[in-house]
Amino acid sequence: MKKLSPLLLVSVILFGVGCEPADPSDVELAQMTPEQTRLAIDQFMQEHPQEQATPEKKEEMTQDMRDMIQAGKVERVATLETRTHDTKGEARIVEKEDKRYLALSEDFEVDAGPYLVVLLSTHPDSRDSKEVHAGEVVELGKLMKTNGGQLYEIPKGTNLSQFRTVVIYCKPFKVVFGAGRFQ
Repeated sequence: MKKLSPLLLVSVILFGVGCEPADPSDVELAQMTPEQTRLAIDQFMQEHPQEQATPEKKEEMTQDMRDMIQAGKVERVATLETRTHDTKGEARIVEKEDKRYLALSEDFEVDAGPYLVVLLSTHPDSRDSKEVHAGEVVELGKLMKTNGGQLYEIPKGTNLSQFRTVVIYCKPFKVVFGAGRFQ
């Protein structure tokens, strides 16, 4: 089988056959080095900027997170760390009125990326896609913003004692941007 050149591979991934960007296949991802993957993500973000929340909406999300932390009971905390893209901040599991939420802290920050989601993983130290998916995973939703406080409701019936890490994950490129282990 003939291998694609890295530049051609990145172009195919970013632009697909037509005009719309295409998610890379598992085969394409396996052929890319980490540096090529990072380049493809960065180029994708330049070509397809993500919508940003207005300053008012960002403040509203941050205030919702503050209110939840003050009124609810914090059960567990994880310090987020960089895996492949700059990530920092804390994630807290908070219980309020028989519901549980994941609260990202006011100082939360992560590099922008295509279709970032917030996951809970049973793996004790999720550094890559294989580790994230080695056990059970719960997707809490698409990342609302790349910085500041925000809340994600955890589905009822989720046995949180099994979940050991919170992960900021890029679905199209199957890359862990950042993660933190719950203490």
